[in-house]
Amino acid sequence: MEKQNLNFCFIIADIRKSYMKRIYLSCIFFILLSSVHALEGDLFANNQIIQDSIIAQIKTVREPVVFGDYVIFTADAHVRHTGIAFDFENYRRVHSFRRLVKPNLEADSAPNLLFYVLKIPQNLTLIKYRLVIDGLWTTDPHNANAEFAENANVNVSKVVINRPAENRTGIAQPAGSANSGGRIAPGTVRFVYEGESGQRIRLGGTFTNWDSFIYELQETSPGLYQLELSLPKGTYYYAFYKGMSAFADDKNPKKVYTADGRIASVISID
Repeated sequence: MEKQNLNFCFIIADIRKSYMKRIYLSCIFFILLSSVHALEGDLFANNQIIQDSIIAQIKTVREPVVFGDYVIFTADAHVRHTGIAFDFENYRRVHSFRRLVKPNLEADSAPNLLFYVLKIPQNLTLIKYRLVIDGLWTTDPHNANAEFAENANVNVSKVVINRPAENRTGIAQPAGSANSGGRIAPGTVRFVYEGESGQRIRLGGTFTNWDSFIYELQETSPGLYQLELSLPKGTYYYAFYKGMSAFADDKNPKKVYTADGRIASVISID
């Protein structure tokens, strides 16, 4: 009888353990989902691809990272509150960091950290900022790039916005659109890439079955590459290629995931 009671207790304990585990996993999922939702709204204009790309970059607490048109700031999660203020706002507004919880599946991945994502203001090449950690103003302890601001008599952290020329691309222009090359003939699409002179830029997409060696853009002026194609009505996915590297058209906001997990740009011909 005692053995049966003991077995019954073990069964109850296992059930409770399983139940508590489900509650714990549900809480983790809810926190992670809440963190992801913190990225939605005006910042990403509900662009799920950009949102997912930003989340994927956040692995550990480190110095600020420039990712496309955004800067990712991270901080330790053991404090009650972390905020950030910027020089271009005269340090008058403090933006709160968000908590991000990720499963610790990678060796370089921090399971719990704070983050803030800034959309880089247009034409800004240097961002100066200060953190507010539990009410105390300070520099970023994870960013060694700092200087003394004489006008404010304080130390400030810095992020240099250095966008290589080869990463600047141009949007594909549908038939009838006008740009520096003149108007485009009906039934034609003009693909434009802007970067350093002397490169070999290719084009691939669903219209080539992703073969990038069929079409190569021509350098029509120093650093400006163009290619015009006649395409029937429909929606097409495409990417630019340099060497063996493929990259989406970052001036085209319409993007999708391909079947193999890459990001491609989208253009529709009406």
